[in-house]
Amino acid sequence: MCECERGEETIRHVILSCVRWAEERRELQVVAKERAGDVSFLLGWWGKKQDGKGRLVNGPKEKRRPDLEVVKVTIRFLEQTRKLDYR
Repeated sequence: MCECERGEETIRHVILSCVRWAEERRELQVVAKERAGDVSFLLGWWGKKQDGKGRLVNGPKEKRRPDLEVVKVTIRFLEQTRKLDYR
């Protein structure tokens, strides 16, 4: 359980919804724009998410290139939460 007591402490919860990190999340939301809720995109992964017409949002896996600016901001966000620290 996350310290915020509003959900399990998963990658998805920390990056997208934990209330403890709302302020730190703002830059991430600005940079990622409409894709701010897509964990695969934020981490530079390829995902199977589809748009309303059934097309892959990230395009074909073999042509996928991460948005490095978004990945850097995501890493900076996780550093601020101290979730990347070794315990």
